[in-house]
Amino acid sequence: MNPAENLLKIPAPGLLHGSYPEKRLIKKSVTDRLFHGWHIPSILSSYWRTRCYADFLQQVAAFETSMASMSDDAIIDRIRKTRILLSLPVRTDPLIAETFALISLVSQRRLKIKPLGTQLMAARIMLDGQVAEMTVHEEKRLALAICAATTALAGVPVHVITTNDNEVMPDVAAIQTLYHGLGLSTGRVIPSLDMASRQREYACNITYVAVKELILDYLRDSVMGGRARSELHARTTQLSGGKSSTLLRGLCVALINDADSILLDAAQVPLELSHGAIEASLATGYQQAMKLATAMHPREDFVLDRRHMLAELTDSGRYKLELDAELLDAPWHSKLHLEKTVCQALAAHHLYQRDRHYLIRNERIHIMDVISRRILPERVWSRGLHKIIEIKEGCNPGKELNRDNQMTCQRFLSCYFRLAGISMAHGKSRAKLLSAYGLRTVNVAVMNP
Repeated sequence: MNPAENLLKIPAPGLLHGSYPEKRLIKKSVTDRLFHGWHIPSILSSYWRTRCYADFLQQVAAFETSMASMSDDAIIDRIRKTRILLSLPVRTDPLIAETFALISLVSQRRLKIKPLGTQLMAARIMLDGQVAEMTVHEEKRLALAICAATTALAGVPVHVITTNDNEVMPDVAAIQTLYHGLGLSTGRVIPSLDMASRQREYACNITYVAVKELILDYLRDSVMGGRARSELHARTTQLSGGKSSTLLRGLCVALINDADSILLDAAQVPLELSHGAIEASLATGYQQAMKLATAMHPREDFVLDRRHMLAELTDSGRYKLELDAELLDAPWHSKLHLEKTVCQALAAHHLYQRDRHYLIRNERIHIMDVISRRILPERVWSRGLHKIIEIKEGCNPGKELNRDNQMTCQRFLSCYFRLAGISMAHGKSRAKLLSAYGLRTVNVAVMNP
């Protein structure tokens, strides 16, 4: 049990882990599936963990007592120094205890609330990547905030996940003053936000969001092709100076409010980004790309490779595109993504010809074999080319062939590098959480000395 080591192991967006870090799910072997979730209770292990948690709370109390007389400015300066230490590769348990003490003092001064021992204990349990069982419903909000703030101070983005949209605004309103006092930004994602606003909210240190909205935004990143497919692509995008084209910044840490409901009750219910939503997002982007392409001049802004049916921008074309990108929506903030799509639009406009490369029947595009002149049924061009040609000809859009537009809650949450949460204490879900997610459940009342 070492929170300092645990924090150190969580990837954060950057050159090292890419702009969109997420855990790759690896298919388990027969042996792993057989023994995954087995838990043999150990009196010695339980005693050791109880003793360590008790020592940790004593450290927090000692730090809090020593800093209680400090002025607000001195507290702020201490938080800045602690934040720097948390971002370094070497962290210690006393540093985490000091961070908890600072958060407690800011809570007392900003919220007029002194965190209870059970709240500190629950935050500590979650920091270890476990589920904390609590008996009092009102205690959960501050416990989640303490864990979220500690993680965010270490430079790791945090998603605080709720069961529904109605919980997002009250939770943020009740705790935002605490985060502000710690120098942390807080976002909240609700259904009425547009894409640009969502990207701003996810860019905050801590973002509150309902599980359904979060999964749908992750799927939007997949559909729009914004998620980095490799570390090399992520680093190239950053080094090229392009802004992120995604809504999320990866799946680093998720703290689940009402863990039983989200992790188990709704675990296997698939969430799907509707066909209409996909079409609306893609159509807008492709229409913008076609508009930009038709405004470019041959040889001056682009050159055509008729043999390979490709278009390539010149330096002049890239410069014009860079100027245009500043006026476009969030999906085009990535220079690489924008240039790739505009080149597809140039090829569609100048190289692909009606009645030679494709036919139009019943307002649908049908690909033709150039040599045999036969129609190739059920064939579509990839990477957006088919959709762009549909827009070019004013045809009804065909079904978007994308398999990334559906995902279950369990599969999505398993992609986080660190998953933790709070549940109401009844003990019925412990075995299921351990089996499905590898999450140990710890009863706060038992651990609190």
